[in-house]
Amino acid sequence: MTQKVGGGVDSVEDCRRLQRDIDRMQKWAEKWQMEFNLEKCEVVHFGRTNSKAEYKVNGRILGSVEEQRDLGVHVHRSLKVASQVDRVVKKVYRVLTFISQGKEFKQRDVMMQLYKTWVRPHLEYCIQFWSPHYRKDVEALERVQRRFTRMLPGLESMNYDQRLRLYCLERRRMTGNMIEVYKMLRGIDRVDSQRLFPRAPLLSTSGHGFKLRGGKFKGDIRGRVFTQRVVGAWNARPESVVEAYTLVKFNRLLDWYMEEFKVGVIWEAGFEGQHNIVGQRACNVLYYSMFYVLSLPGLEIAPSQNARLQWIVRSAEKIIGVSLPTITDIYTTRCIRKGNSIMKDPTHPSHKFFSLLPSGKRY
Repeated sequence: MTQKVGGGVDSVEDCRRLQRDIDRMQKWAEKWQMEFNLEKCEVVHFGRTNSKAEYKVNGRILGSVEEQRDLGVHVHRSLKVASQVDRVVKKVYRVLTFISQGKEFKQRDVMMQLYKTWVRPHLEYCIQFWSPHYRKDVEALERVQRRFTRMLPGLESMNYDQRLRLYCLERRRMTGNMIEVYKMLRGIDRVDSQRLFPRAPLLSTSGHGFKLRGGKFKGDIRGRVFTQRVVGAWNARPESVVEAYTLVKFNRLLDWYMEEFKVGVIWEAGFEGQHNIVGQRACNVLYYSMFYVLSLPGLEIAPSQNARLQWIVRSAEKIIGVSLPTITDIYTTRCIRKGNSIMKDPTHPSHKFFSLLPSGKRY
């Protein structure tokens, strides 16, 4: 059994309080006739301004270490994940070597199943906690998948994004983060979502009604914590994705959005021959961004402004060669869909603004 005791230490009184917690835990162990292995009891001091006070168990001073392993994840006192990334990469390289040397029949389906069963779980274990943010760590994990795709015969000369059509690990991490945030906000995971993800003020939101409020920090360590690094990505998602009613629908819409706008995808192909695709993506981004602004509640469009906006739509149609809905049609459709989604969701912040008519059948 593993016991962990921790807390913020900003003064001498905080050190004494933490020591009292340790003494209380020691008395509990003695009451139930258990003993702590003092050889394995260690202290990790987090923060550059930590006073590094000494703590005791049964009168013995506990040793201080730079890094500690907790549930399979190595946590460094600086909260950097370089050591965890190095260990994971070395482990999966050994697994890849075993697969390469131990299997002579390298059929594509079999190799894919081995990779998803033996390799990728190591790369994504507790990834929401130790997700890398430095480019060198991100590339170190991505090289594992690159090496695997080169192991299959006949695919060595292809680009990384053309070998097996695997999503890059960075995109999978981003998708996993969004799914976890959705589960917490919808109450699927039993956590205090109001404390972890405080909502942005309703009057300052411009998009969907589930925008989160991020904090401001001097360093980048606190800003890389899960509850802070996902705020920008979550707020940037369209309302049709964020306000999905079920997790299955949210996952499907999220995959469509990330595939449509190439979110989190590493491009390796040259720009030559891709200008039509890039132009189409850029027009789609402009087109949908314009309609997100137009669908704000209470926004009225003058006829002259409507004609100017429609000119932008016609220009986009000429570039991508596809007919697009008019400004009036898309504005009306989005407002009706937005109102229906708010009325069906009692947890939405704007649900209180809708009330039933005396008949009780219509709003």
